[in-house]
Amino acid sequence: NPVARSGARGRTTVVFDVDDWFAGIPGYNPASRLPDEMIANMHQAMREADLITCSTPELAEGYSVLNRTVVLPNYLNPEIWQPWQDMPRVRSHIHLGWAGAFHWRGADLELFKPWIYDFLDNHPEVRFAAIGCRELLEWVGIDGLTTPQLPAGPKTSERNRDLHPYVHLPAMLGNLDIGLVPLVHNRFNQAKSHCKGMEYNAMGVPAVASPSREYRSFIRPGVNGL
Repeated sequence: NPVARSGARGRTTVVFDVDDWFAGIPGYNPASRLPDEMIANMHQAMREADLITCSTPELAEGYSVLNRTVVLPNYLNPEIWQPWQDMPRVRSHIHLGWAGAFHWRGADLELFKPWIYDFLDNHPEVRFAAIGCRELLEWVGIDGLTTPQLPAGPKTSERNRDLHPYVHLPAMLGNLDIGLVPLVHNRFNQAKSHCKGMEYNAMGVPAVASPSREYRSFIRPGVNGL
């Protein structure tokens, strides 16, 4: 890898940061179609770097066969999240929802189907919200709130569209009462961090998550989720 090699020649410390398990991307994830040569080049760059930083212990353990690794956990930028934490929340229904890009998480979202229909039928006070993901509602086949409207707030008063800058995410998550984190059990998901749960919690929203290694550590049942 030319970056790593030039760093070695120039006595510059090269750190390779990674937050996904690229050695086992599941077939439903579009990244699984990355050329083998690209993955090989990435691994070679990791070998030639001085250090690999990883967002989870699972990743650090997996990539340790290539080089020295350390865990550098994901964090949230308080300048983006704190201004929205006191936003008003006045609504007539409970909003249960998920935020993300449907085409990246299709198999994970299959976990909704066995229970979501009956749950909504039995709980008319609940509305389902798909934030940033209109396709999810069409795919699941339920009526719901496609994307909550952005309130006027400290950074923007712009109304919702299908695509949003990251700085809008706190305001959108603040419209939820319960946030879902469905994860199929595989090595790729086991290595993922609890970033989505952390984003929900930053807006006072409890996370209901699949019991991956990271979420078993992060979730305190009855306190910040289940």
